[in-house]
Amino acid sequence: MINAVTGRDQYLYDSLIKELEKAEEIKIIVSFLRESGAHLLAGPLKKAALKNGANIKILTSRYLNITEPSALYLLKDKLGDLAELKFFADQEMEAQAISFHPKAYFFKNKSEQIIYIGSSNISYSALHGGIDWNYRLEREKDEEAFKEFTEEFNDLYHNYSIEITDQLLKSYAADWVKPSISREVDKKAYIKKEKEYQDHKNKVQKEKKKPKPRGAQIEALYELRLAREEGYQEGIVAAATGVGKTYLTAI
Repeated sequence: MINAVTGRDQYLYDSLIKELEKAEEIKIIVSFLRESGAHLLAGPLKKAALKNGANIKILTSRYLNITEPSALYLLKDKLGDLAELKFFADQEMEAQAISFHPKAYFFKNKSEQIIYIGSSNISYSALHGGIDWNYRLEREKDEEAFKEFTEEFNDLYHNYSIEITDQLLKSYAADWVKPSISREVDKKAYIKKEKEYQDHKNKVQKEKKKPKPRGAQIEALYELRLAREEGYQEGIVAAATGVGKTYLTAI
């Protein structure tokens, strides 16, 4: 097993998938979540919960407004009650604009306990495309450090956080404005993807792929599902200019 993951010859995503396949307990703490990363982990997390009965806890933040509402909607839609999602929430720290930068992934299975700790938030570039350094810490190799990180996570999760309810998420989404740093990242990602598209244009044209919702579309589909569960038979989605193609689904 690789302990030092540098994002050069190997990515953290590959290591996380191996741990998720056998995990019975999963705890994640990251500064922010982006939709691109949520797409990568939603399926494997759900599989771990259904196959292994894994207990899943995810703690993130509203620091610098980088966490994307669509990422949270995606996780809530795919995982439902299989996972607990929370925002770091400490009024004193937030009033002082104290940063929230932890990135760690805790796994527990029948034979071992592991933490991957380093620089990777939940985004495509951090997990599967960029240079991010992470270290695989085994409990038996350094019990003191493992205990310190575990206790700190538990304290933050249970005493300095709030559940991301549908109401809280709706409020966060209504007030959310994409920060400039995210726009720059998206711009670079777009240029890269556009080049890849042009390079493989002929191949792509021959393949028929089912469109996947993104951004505000994920939020709309989540709300439609809730409406169905409440018994509504009719509904409409109104999409503002700029959110991309919207695929309407009858309730």
